Amino acid sequence: ALRHGPVPFITRLTNADEYEQGVLKYMGTAKVSRAEAVGNMDAKLNNPLDWSYQKMEEKNGKPKIDYTVLDPKQAALTSVWALAITPLVINVVSSTVSQFNNEPGPCVSKAFEGLGICSSYIPH
Repeated sequence: ALRHGPVPFITRLTNADEYEQGVLKYMGTAKVSRAEAVGNMDAKLNNPLDWSYQKMEEKNGKPKIDYTVLDPKQAALTSVWALAITPLVINVVSSTVSQFNNEPGPCVSKAFEGLGICSSYIPH
């Protein structure tokens, strides 16, 4: 599910219908199997410029890349993202938002004080 990184995975979760339509369209236009279409769609979502460049090179005679094969190095990197980096980022963002909500800090501008925007944050 995380073969080409977090971007295609998140896209499948948040925009499943559009993702599925993209896969079906690619299957029809490129005349490929579902597995190959999914691999290409994931690679395109993960890095659109490289994917487009590769497709252009394939038209010019370069060897075709098989996006259905799982590279062990890529699998290890994806596992690190899935199991370590993503929860860490979520924790940092959550802590930052929580801290900001509990202690909003001083008013940033004297102009806002005159408007009464920061009055609840400034001790009198």
